[in-house]
Parts: sequence; C-alpha cells; structure tokens
Amino acid sequence: MRERDSQNISLPPMRARRGRSFLDRLRQAGKPAGGEAEQPRGVRAGELASDAYDFLEGYGRSETAPVPATPQGPADFLGASAIEADGLAPSPTPAAPRPVSFEERALEVFNLSEYPRRVAGVARSLGTPVVNVRSAEHLASVVRIVVAWELCWYRYEVDLSEPSTAETQAVAQGTELSELERDERVGNALASDSGLLTLLAV
Repeated sequence: MRERDSQNISLPPMRARRGRSFLDRLRQAGKPAGGEAEQPRGVRAGELASDAYDFLEGYGRSETAPVPATPQGPADFLGASAIEADGLAPSPTPAAPRPVSFEERALEVFNLSEYPRRVAGVARSLGTPVVNVRSAEHLASVVRIVVAWELCWYRYEVDLSEPSTAETQAVAQGTELSELERDERVGNALASDSGLLTLLAV
C-alpha cells in the first residue's frame, strides 16, 4: 500500500433511529405477553369458528367415515378366478342320480338277450321299426315290448319280479298291424342299427 493511499477507513455515520410513533406504542401495549396473537373470544386453540368456511366441503368429505369391511376369507383378496385356479373353490355338489324306471331296466335286459340281432336283421330289409315299451296290464312287474313293421311285428315280455334272474321272452308275433292294440302301435322307443332299444326322452 502506498503512503499516499493510506487513509483511515471509516464507516459512514449511522442515521439516528426515529422513535416509534405514539400509535405504534399503543398497538404494542395491547398485545399479550409472549408475542402470540390474541385468540378470538369463545374459540379454543386448534378449533375453527362456527362460521369459518370449510374448504373441504363438496370434495368427498363426509361427516361419518365409512368403516372398512372385515375380510371374510381369501376370496376378498384373491378374487374368485384366483381361487378357482388354485383349486380352493368348493366343488359343486353332484346331482343325485335319476332313478331307473321299470321300462329302462327291461330294455337293459332285452339288449343283453339274443333278440336285438333279430331286430337288426329285419330292419335291414323292412326299415326302421316302431317300438313300444309299457307295463303289462296283468302284472306290474312285467314290461311288454313290441317291435313292429308294416309286414310283421314281435311282442316280448321281461319279468322284473326277480331282477337278478330277469330274462326276455318272445310271447307273440304276427304279420298285420291291426292285430296289435292301438297303444302298442304308438312308438316311445328307438331301435339302433344293431337292434339295441332305448326309450325316447320325455
């Protein structure tokens, strides 16, 4: 530093602070000690005045919050599809088997006999027959089976009084459909190409 530049460095003189006005001192005297703002009368700290505006009004706020449902099981979290995929879903209860009627049981016995071969042989020449299956009038345990064509017919009976020893018997035959009763000429069963008989669905 050169000698001519050596001068005492001094700060600029500070301006005198003006005293507060009389009104400022009155406002300061009205404030409570500690510098906290005075709370409105009748309102506690942390509470809103009754006439305060609620900014959440109309934005999904409800007076009572919904209570979440208690989970009832794995279906609440995984979903029905996931449970079925993992094999957790209960299997449906199988339907009770339909009881077999006397007529159906009689056809089972007929189909195990030698007579389906005869029915199939005649059907190859005369076409599809009309088959009637019904209980005999003279005995409830006997089922009568009539297989008829235009040129011939056969009547069979199956006695189911002893199911373990039930057999099919040929009891009559003819060449004219007029020899049959009217009900016997109404078909309620079908004959397959192999001569096996099945009841029509009701």
